[in-house]
Amino acid sequence: MQKADDHIPIAGQFMFPPSCSATSPIPRKKIRYDRASIGDPAKGREFINILSKLPVIDCDVDNTSHCHILHNNVHSALCEAFPVSKTKKKSFITDATFKYICEASDLKKKRLKLCIFMFFKCTALGCIRRLGQ
Repeated sequence: MQKADDHIPIAGQFMFPPSCSATSPIPRKKIRYDRASIGDPAKGREFINILSKLPVIDCDVDNTSHCHILHNNVHSALCEAFPVSKTKKKSFITDATFKYICEASDLKKKRLKLCIFMFFKCTALGCIRRLGQ
């Protein structure tokens, strides 16, 4: 625990669901840390070590910014302590080839997002033009 002059004590509650079920909420963003390795004691010690080295947030920071900075710091620590490791689908694929496969997949996802954005933008512009006539 860090001791420093601060304005209002902030407590955080972190819940890590053990598994996904039909009633669990759908995540809005892809999780960038490995939830399955959270129970690993060595990685847990690394996580606590990273948290203990975080800088103290100044007392002149407003509460909302304080919570945002704290959230980002904890999330970064989770990503560093519990990294997601990509596994190869086939053993004969080299590291360089696998890198190109991942890059192509990322470009494909970005292209799809751009196409969806352009579709909705053009649809919205078409509706606006029709309303103006």
